[in-house]
Amino acid sequence: CPCSHKSGSQISLRIMSGFGAYGGGRTRHGHEVLVNIYDLSPANESILNPIGFGIHHSGLEINGEEYSFASGAGIFTDTPKEAGGAKYSHSLRMGTFEGSAADIRAAISDLRDSFGPNSYNVLTKNCNHFSDALCQRLLNVSVPGYVNRAAYFGSFFSCLVPDEVLGGAPVGDPNNGGSSGTAPGFSVMGGGERNSGSNKAFVGTGQSLGGGSSSAANASSDESEALLDRREKARQAALKRFEQNQN
Repeated sequence: CPCSHKSGSQISLRIMSGFGAYGGGRTRHGHEVLVNIYDLSPANESILNPIGFGIHHSGLEINGEEYSFASGAGIFTDTPKEAGGAKYSHSLRMGTFEGSAADIRAAISDLRDSFGPNSYNVLTKNCNHFSDALCQRLLNVSVPGYVNRAAYFGSFFSCLVPDEVLGGAPVGDPNNGGSSGTAPGFSVMGGGERNSGSNKAFVGTGQSLGGGSSSAANASSDESEALLDRREKARQAALKRFEQNQN
């Protein structure tokens, strides 16, 4: 991931590629904690990552297990750096947890109610929110902001996103039939596969030029009014969030 989108506070975190990287495990002084970051869009490398708006999946690696979060599964474990439906990008060494393995299990258990199987939202409670919450619980440090920046800004317009997209995770639990992207219409990358579950060809009826009907005109007018209404709601939501951030 290009260095141009990392702030000064993030530079101190050691970035490791997938080749020869140390896996999060037990050391003489505690448990090493890594955040493994994946690309979810082919546009990440060429356009989005350089400006800090990459679309990412992430998981927290501890003791050879990668912990993440998805719809339908809640918190789950996966093989480190091998999340299905995503392309592994890089890892960040977040620090060392000085507690026991039992303490790690207790921290994860404490988060299960907040990150339950039916609480996933691709913009407001996704895998990156979970990685950050677990990292905060174990080390009292946050995952770098660029990991979830795209979702943060997208949340201002969540009222424009269909519920079936908001509730679907692009990466799921491989032990629960979720080894590839599951969010309808959400384009992911990994293993040469792309999710095209809801990309269907248009099969509606058409109308020749000059043969317009009043029903078609009324439908078009209704659609325009609905679009204006959604835009106004999005504007109001953005203004409200902006005012809250100023307070």
